[in-house]
Amino acid sequence: MHLQQLSSHIPILFSMVKNREEARLDDYWHAILQRTGLHLQHHRMKIEMFSGKIIPAVERKLTAEYHRLQLIRQRVDAVNPERMLRLGYSLTYKNGRVVRNANELKAGDEITTQLETGSVTSIVKK
Repeated sequence: MHLQQLSSHIPILFSMVKNREEARLDDYWHAILQRTGLHLQHHRMKIEMFSGKIIPAVERKLTAEYHRLQLIRQRVDAVNPERMLRLGYSLTYKNGRVVRNANELKAGDEITTQLETGSVTSIVKK
C-alpha cells in the first residue's frame, strides 16, 4: 500500500520538478536575452561614439593632406622648365645635352637654344 501511494505521487512530484526546472530555464533564457540586449546596446553606443570621432578625424586628415599636396604642387610648378621658359629663361643644348657651364663649349660648336616658343640654332664663336 505504501508503495502504491508512492507510485501515485511520483507523477505529481515529477510534474512539479519539471515545472520548476522549466521555470528556471525560462528565467535563465530571459536573463541571457536581457544581458545580450544590454551588451549589444552598449557596443552600438560605442560604435556610434567612435564613428562620431572617426569622421571628423578623417576629414581633418584629408584637409591636411590636401594642403600638403597643394604645397608640393607649388614646388613642382616653381621648378617646371616650361614655367621658366615663360619667364624668359632659355635652355641651351649641345648634342642633345643641357649645357650648364660655358667651359663645356669651344669655338665652332653648334648649340640649340630652347625658348618659350621655338628654338634657335647657333655656332659658338668664343
